[in-house]
Amino acid sequence: MRARVLAALALAAALGAVGRADDRPLDRAELDRRAVKAAYDAALLGTEIFNKGKHEECFRLYQGALMALQPLLDHRPKLAATVKDKLDKARGLRAADGAFVLREALDEIQNEIAPNPGAAGKKSLWDRLGGEKAVRAVVHDFVLAAAEEPKVNFFRDGKYKPDAKAVAQLEQYLVELVSAVSGGPLKYTGRDMKTSHAGMKITDAEFDAIAGVLVATLKKFNVPQAEADELLKAVASTRKDIVEGAAPTPVGKKSLWDRLGGEKAVRAVVHDFVGAAATDPKVDFLRGGKYKLDAKGVEQLEQHLVELVSAVGGGPLKYTGRDMKTAHAGMKITDAEFGALAGHLVATLKKFNVPQAEIDELVKIVAGTKPDIVEGKGADPKEPAAKKALWDRLGGEKAVRAVVKDFVAAAATDPKVDFLRGGKYKLDAKGVETLEQQLVELVSAVSGGPLKYTGRDMKTAHAGMKITDAEFGALAGHLVATLKKYNVPQAEIDELVKIVASTKGDIVEEK
Repeated sequence: MRARVLAALALAAALGAVGRADDRPLDRAELDRRAVKAAYDAALLGTEIFNKGKHEECFRLYQGALMALQPLLDHRPKLAATVKDKLDKARGLRAADGAFVLREALDEIQNEIAPNPGAAGKKSLWDRLGGEKAVRAVVHDFVLAAAEEPKVNFFRDGKYKPDAKAVAQLEQYLVELVSAVSGGPLKYTGRDMKTSHAGMKITDAEFDAIAGVLVATLKKFNVPQAEADELLKAVASTRKDIVEGAAPTPVGKKSLWDRLGGEKAVRAVVHDFVGAAATDPKVDFLRGGKYKLDAKGVEQLEQHLVELVSAVGGGPLKYTGRDMKTAHAGMKITDAEFGALAGHLVATLKKFNVPQAEIDELVKIVAGTKPDIVEGKGADPKEPAAKKALWDRLGGEKAVRAVVKDFVAAAATDPKVDFLRGGKYKLDAKGVETLEQQLVELVSAVSGGPLKYTGRDMKTAHAGMKITDAEFGALAGHLVATLKKYNVPQAEIDELVKIVASTKGDIVEEK
């Protein structure tokens, strides 16, 4: 609602009153000019909001802007129909996906009425990126980073082995491609996207991973956000030509179930997967202690998962559980938690030496269940729909960083915590900064915040430290004291401490 009000205020400022000082109506040219300005301003503000992780707010801003603009396009019926179609399509999507659709509508308003709403003589994207020298530097770093990122699978499991000459050629094609889509002088001499990626079986997840590498590289070179967004939009438009669905199963080819090794192998994978996911706070398997699973419950869950893999993998077992939407209703599972769970699935499959092709095929099927599993905030009918996430109730990133900084300082000087494990560990300023960053990310991940946790899981991170019950208790005591120092309400303290307590089994090694 707040975003809609913002949109209305922005449009009121951009469009002005319906009449002039002498009460004469605005002519079409002036209305068009103001509509383009309003669309441009909404897109600019929305991009800033979206990049802060506030996808719902961005969606509502775009939606409000377009609903206000639509009646002003009656003299452009084709454009008005396009805007209506985009609004209708976006209503059935998640906020992040819907925001992209609505952004397309805002861009179309600008492009049809006035392709260059900015100042006259505005430089091309190529020039704003810094021209050939700057683009070559970005491309070079981007290729190196993408090649080292396992989630990209740059060499397609070793199928491709480019030598120095081939890498140089690839970089040249990429520079030419950026030039071609950004108004630069270089002509693209490579093959079209569909042909050049045919047969690589690139997945949506891999495409997202490589886009993430591009974002990081652009930030490293201090490319302004507006230019980064413009380039990423061009890259996103190639997804349909690069990402391939699973190839049709040839006659006589084994089903995915059989290629995974059948029931015995799947049961082993599922058992390990459940064990790993259940102990990861990023997954929050028991939903903050709301659900209790005894041995029989775990056994039933594993049985349903085996049956589900069978059902989607062409196996003989019939799935006897509830549908995904019903089974997960009210759990308020987040994107981050779904991603963490998927990460455990991939890791477990790799642990059992499942070939990459089968991993990709199964993960793609699992990804298809995401809309039925991930829920928006406030989905629990027992809670107020407008209740903020714990992250927001703690005060957001600035407040959490302050708490974490004080907490680390207090814990580090308390001998009952033995922070540096008897001098075994040394932390310089950079090490402390990294630790604090990962703690902030961890709080974000478990409390509905926007930051992704980049550290190791709790068990791995604390292995060999021989942390005792008493030391864990002392550390928890400092957390409570620091939260109270910052006047955090007791309800929020209890909620966070409960989450922290759930990690005890992975951190404490000695009584």
